[in-house]
Amino acid sequence: MSTLSRKRIRLLADQSTRTSDKISDVLTSSTPELWRGNDVQFEIGLAINEVIRDDISNLASVSLTLRRGSAAGAELVTKSVAAAQLTDISQAQWTAGTHQHALVVLTREETAWTLTGSSENLWLVVSQATNDAPGRDLTIQHTILKFVEDGTGTGDYVTSNPDQYYTKSETDARYLQKHEDQAWAQWLNGRWYHYIQTTDLWYPEVALIKDGIPIITLGTGVSL
Repeated sequence: MSTLSRKRIRLLADQSTRTSDKISDVLTSSTPELWRGNDVQFEIGLAINEVIRDDISNLASVSLTLRRGSAAGAELVTKSVAAAQLTDISQAQWTAGTHQHALVVLTREETAWTLTGSSENLWLVVSQATNDAPGRDLTIQHTILKFVEDGTGTGDYVTSNPDQYYTKSETDARYLQKHEDQAWAQWLNGRWYHYIQTTDLWYPEVALIKDGIPIITLGTGVSL
């Protein structure tokens, strides 16, 4: 029996490709796709001319970067795998789907990016840094990641900000309540008047139009 702990996206990043050649998900033979707010692992294999690289000894790290829309879009995340976590693999191991050079993991909190619609294309790039002297940075290959809303409510993990609202006691202290001991109301001459003890005056309800919107407020206090 097989168990599934994360969404798997398996990418063969080929150093010999053109800049216009996109990586396909090996598991689907298509553009990689991901539901919003899901745990995912990117299984990255490094290749030259579609053949797995059998020597990665000069690598300092392998990185995966996601941006909105294009290479010029806002960066959503960059994850790097250091040399100590990179693994030498064979062509047979890659083909079997059991091993990869680099494993990049994103949690559901890290993939809970806000969508403007039901789906969005993200720009995904796999790059490497070498341990040569001097070290060298190299973009290996890119692709488009289709990012889709699943509607399950697992996106946008937002923390509350206590400074943005009043508690009940704070609100009651700011706004005099009609049902409190300090306030009464009576109907007189076709209008409601509200008595406020601290002023010993009655204030009539007045309907106004403000910015095109009707509102109810209190007029000038009078003695009744």
